[in-house]
Amino acid sequence: MARIAGLGELLWDVYPDGKFPGGAPANFALHAHRLGHEGIIMSRVGQDAAGKELLAFLKRQGLNTSAIQVDEAHPTGTVRIELDARGIPTFFCSRNTAFDYLTDFSAWLARYGAPDAILTGTLAQRHSVSRKAIWDTLDRCQSSFILFDVNLRGHEPWLEQVIREMLHRARGVKVNREEAVFLVRLLGPRDQKSLKRGLRSIVQKFRLDWICVTLGEAGAFLLRPDSAHYAPGYQIDPVDTTGAGDAFLAALMVFLLEGYGDREALRRANAYAALVCTHKGAVPEINRKDLELFLYRSADRNIEAPDSVWTIG
Repeated sequence: MARIAGLGELLWDVYPDGKFPGGAPANFALHAHRLGHEGIIMSRVGQDAAGKELLAFLKRQGLNTSAIQVDEAHPTGTVRIELDARGIPTFFCSRNTAFDYLTDFSAWLARYGAPDAILTGTLAQRHSVSRKAIWDTLDRCQSSFILFDVNLRGHEPWLEQVIREMLHRARGVKVNREEAVFLVRLLGPRDQKSLKRGLRSIVQKFRLDWICVTLGEAGAFLLRPDSAHYAPGYQIDPVDTTGAGDAFLAALMVFLLEGYGDREALRRANAYAALVCTHKGAVPEINRKDLELFLYRSADRNIEAPDSVWTIG
């Protein structure tokens, strides 16, 4: 069993008709737990009713909450979510919340050791306090497979520095197509028109193990320095696509750690993300048995990516 951690935001996703636990790193760790590994959430909540409710939920799920800090001065984070007719979310995130004030995890790491894999994104790095805590933590986890989910939410002044710093620390990077184009324009060869060639240059420049590009219902692509693999997506009737990328990345990391080849790991990760999108909330209660059944029933429901996705306009 691998120890798989999410470092960053833990919050409530608030819908018009209810709320669900959320935050990309927390979703990632909880999905890893659902898939049979030890999921660890390294985050911070307020000493308020919302924070206590989150901790109680995670303990009921069987997660180790020892790496979740409690903040006496700042509230637990929230994200208000509005879904369109296709289940595509729009996010409205609270500010100056507990996860903006992450502090040093060195004592926790000294006690429990570095996880096998650790993911962080950009949202929890919007504040300089949390940003420093995240970078210091990753620098103490050199033995871990460090994952970076670019996860753009607009283009703020601190973002480019965070991306460059994280690419120097990460071994694996996950982007959607829009984020992939952003990376190539920011860091790739000038006037590059091929998304694949632009991303390969970034893999080589930052000595990454891989970059993975998610293409929504059209599947995903994994690019290594010397190889490339693609797996198509699955046709579904989505209910809620919130957290689909988190589900995908958790499954991809799980299956790569378990020794699956790149294409099979991608296939399984695509299926798991599609299955999650047929439920409400970012982390529905599904497991590996549900995934195997979905794969069996959906073998002929593939959606291939068009060649045009690899051209930068």
